[in-house]
Amino acid sequence: MPATADKSTSSKKQIMLALEQSIGTQRYRMWFDQATRIEIQGAEVSVQADSQFVADWITKHFRKELERIAVDELGSDASIRFSVLEGITRPDTSPGHLQPSPARHGRGPLPNGGQQPSAQQAKRPRFQLRRLDDFVVGQSNSLAFDASRRIASETHARSATLFIHGECGVGKTHLLQGICRSRRSLFPEEIVRYTTGEQFTNSYISALRNNRLEEFRRNMRKVDVLAIDDIHFLSNKTATQNEFLHTLDAIDLGGAVIVLASDEHPRLIRSFNQALVSRFMSGMVVRVDSPDSSTRIALIRRFASARGVHLEEGAAEAIAGTCMGSVRELEGALNKAIATAAMDASAANEPSRALTIGRLVIEKSMNDQAPRPVGIVKLDQIIGSVCEVTSTTMEELSGSSRHRRIVLARGLVVHLARQLTSQSYPEIARALGRPTHSTAHAAGRRIQQLVDEDGRVTGLPDQPAVSIRQLLKVIEQRVHGTSGRI
Repeated sequence: MPATADKSTSSKKQIMLALEQSIGTQRYRMWFDQATRIEIQGAEVSVQADSQFVADWITKHFRKELERIAVDELGSDASIRFSVLEGITRPDTSPGHLQPSPARHGRGPLPNGGQQPSAQQAKRPRFQLRRLDDFVVGQSNSLAFDASRRIASETHARSATLFIHGECGVGKTHLLQGICRSRRSLFPEEIVRYTTGEQFTNSYISALRNNRLEEFRRNMRKVDVLAIDDIHFLSNKTATQNEFLHTLDAIDLGGAVIVLASDEHPRLIRSFNQALVSRFMSGMVVRVDSPDSSTRIALIRRFASARGVHLEEGAAEAIAGTCMGSVRELEGALNKAIATAAMDASAANEPSRALTIGRLVIEKSMNDQAPRPVGIVKLDQIIGSVCEVTSTTMEELSGSSRHRRIVLARGLVVHLARQLTSQSYPEIARALGRPTHSTAHAAGRRIQQLVDEDGRVTGLPDQPAVSIRQLLKVIEQRVHGTSGRI
């Protein structure tokens, strides 16, 4: 019997992992990672949703993927059964079934008919919004964090609009959820609603089809705080945008707080109602960038501590120097290193030993990193990116100064030009205004020696000594059009 239970648990994990990989992490988290449950009983996969709307949506959009994955894992006899789990608790983000928070100012009934939840309901796990206290603050996100903290804590934060934008995986969702959680804790009488652009759209469409538009509007408009993630999802959806504009107008009359997040600046979201863009721009618009070096290191240490993993000296810096992208990329790199360390411990017959991760484990786990983006790179792009990162002008680069920062910049240009282009040393030297190509050759050789020794460089404005490999990766990211930061 225990063996059967272990097999079911293993099959469940494999099915959920394959499903996340197939439909994408964001959609998986939205529809399966909170209240929807998946259970395995023999060859039957039971999918238990928290409402009929969610069950119907999953059946329509994900049934084929679930059936394919179930057959791959359980065999040709596998089947899928969809059902609604009565009484399951779900956060305010549930699409099409938005639960009101406790009433304020005598408006609306308490959930569950004003009764306290039963002991059985109380035992069920609730979706937990992230906390602002857990947010790792750095140069790339300090302005957005300060704005979020003010809105989350100030009693007079009325009729305020905060629009946070930035690339995927830089902490926008964490900030939105942190604001909602803080407001609920500090001002329990307020109605606080957190949802996403996709859920707003789905709920609006469902309300139209089921003649429940007034109920939808009541849930969305009678709030003190409305937070909508991925608001760019409303792009190209004219009717939904118009409904959202009316929602904003109604909320504004009541003096509510509006917090929005998007992958793009309001003015750059395509096919978006200009009246909405104007409303967004009337509030505070802040950008969250990819984490800088110190923030990446702090994040890695936070993740490792939460997992009970010990990082040797230099391990966090090694991961931070390899992964220059999003917070999710950092977490994925650490997870991969943890898996590598666990495999090594198992092979050494030390499965019970507390995991320790050092530089060798990092290098082993990172040896299959994705190759550089394919594309034509021009020497002008490299020169421009180097000048931007090192705060060097083209005049300084082509001049005769021997300042440490300028000498470093010339060497970086030569090294990257040889790595990313087909330019010869004489061609690179002419682009840098050097009289002979031997100077370019020497500059490139110095950088290569630093790379081979995993050295560090100094002399950059407002920066301590940084890894040469990290510096080169940041510049290369800028060359390829991504927002790398030191």
